[in-house]
Amino acid sequence: MAAQHPLAFSLHDDVPREEARLIDEGLGASNDAAAPLHEVRPLSCFARLPTGVAVGGAVGRTWGACCELQQLWVAPEHRRMGIGAALVTEFERGADARGCRTFEHCGVRAFGAGTETPIGRMFGVNV
Repeated sequence: MAAQHPLAFSLHDDVPREEARLIDEGLGASNDAAAPLHEVRPLSCFARLPTGVAVGGAVGRTWGACCELQQLWVAPEHRRMGIGAALVTEFERGADARGCRTFEHCGVRAFGAGTETPIGRMFGVNV
């Protein structure tokens, strides 16, 4: 249950410029305090056919004990075969080898079998 506090929350259909700056600067300061951003290193993995053609990939970065999976893609004709999950697993293996904490180490768990949407399959995450 959320703590009670005397705040008013507002929801917007856009991102107000001043608030965006505040969030960006606050997040930057928090990240700088938590992780050495000057050590950011790219990390990627790809699923390839025997011919060498990539049919999927995971692209992200690591710094300190942090990792970020920024992009995940699988070619439409190769979807629903577990390739995306295997790419995430391989990405996490690479991040773990660099000393990063993976999602599960931080108490984050995926749940549900996925829900079909007009833009693809969506999964929930439990923190």
